[in-house]
Amino acid sequence: MIAKENEFKELCQKRGLSYQEIEMAVQELQMLSNKLCSEISNLEILSLDKIESYIDERTKSGTANEAMLIAYIRYYSMIKRDDVSIRLLSYLNPIGILPAMAEHLEALEGKKVREKVMENLKIPPIASKPEDYPTVTSAFTKNLEKEVGTVKAQQILAWNVHGIPAEPWLKEKEEFLRSTSLEQWLKNLHDRRIAEIEKHAIDGTLWFEQKITMRVVDYVRNNQEILSGVSDGRYIYATKIPFNPDGFLSASSDFEKRKYACHCPLAASSLNEKGADTPPLWCYCSAGFEKFIFDTVFDFDTKIEVLESVLAGDIRCRFRIEIPETVRKRFL
Repeated sequence: MIAKENEFKELCQKRGLSYQEIEMAVQELQMLSNKLCSEISNLEILSLDKIESYIDERTKSGTANEAMLIAYIRYYSMIKRDDVSIRLLSYLNPIGILPAMAEHLEALEGKKVREKVMENLKIPPIASKPEDYPTVTSAFTKNLEKEVGTVKAQQILAWNVHGIPAEPWLKEKEEFLRSTSLEQWLKNLHDRRIAEIEKHAIDGTLWFEQKITMRVVDYVRNNQEILSGVSDGRYIYATKIPFNPDGFLSASSDFEKRKYACHCPLAASSLNEKGADTPPLWCYCSAGFEKFIFDTVFDFDTKIEVLESVLAGDIRCRFRIEIPETVRKRFL
C-alpha cells in the first residue's frame, strides 16, 4: 500500500474518476514505489531526479502514458510536493500540441501544406521531458512560415490548441452583458481573478501550474493587464502572468526573469541571453490561449498581435487584442 493511498483515492473520486481509473492510478504509483522505494524511503520523499529517471526509462521502453503522468501529478500535488508536480506538468502539457497544430493546419491549408510542414519532423514520444521539444517546435515554426508566410502563420498558430472548453467562461460572458462599459467589465474581471489567486496564496495550493504568494497577488493587483486587460477604446492590452511569478519577482537579471516568465514547455528550454532558439513567431500559440476568453465573451474570433515576447528577448509576453466593432457599438 502506498503512503496516503486512501486520501489519494478520495481525491480521485472527487475528480470524478471511475473505480477502474482510480485503481489504475494507484497501480502506477505502486509500480513507482516498487521500483524506487525501500524500507527507509517512500513516495513522499522520493527525489525529483529519481522520478524523472524512472519516467525516462518508461518512455524509452514505450510503456509511459498520460495516465501515468496524471497519477504522479495528482499525488505529488496532494502531498504538496510542488517541485515534482510542477515539473511533471511540463512533461504532460506538450503532449498532443504539435499533432493538433498539424491537423488544424491541414483543415485550413490542405493536406499537401501539412505534409510539407511536417516533413522529417519527429515528435517526441509521450512523457518525453520538455527539453526534447524545442528542436522540433522550432523546425515546425520555420517550416510553417516558409510555406504560408508570416501573417498567415500567425493566424494559424493563434487558436485554442489545448481544446479548452468555453463553459468556464460563460459566466464571464453574462457579466460582460450586464456591464455598462467594456472598461467596467475588464476592471471587475480583474477583481474577480485577484480574489481567485488570493485564495491559492492563502491555502498554499497551486493555481494551475503556479505557486501563488501574497506578493504575487499584489503584483497582479497593481497591473490590470495581467489576468484581465486594459482598453484604449480600440484595443485591449493584456500581459501574461509569469509562469513562475514569485521567482520572476525575485529574479536579479533580465535573463532570469525571462526564464521564469515563459509558460511554454515546448520552447522554454531554448531560451538564451539574446532571445531563443525557437522563433518568436511560435508565441502566437500563446496568443491563441490569451485571446480565447475574449473570443468566448465577445462571441467573435478576435484579432490578436504579439507586442512583446520572452522568445524575442523581452522580459514579458504582452498582447494587443482588437475590440470587435459589435463590442464598441454596444457601449456607444
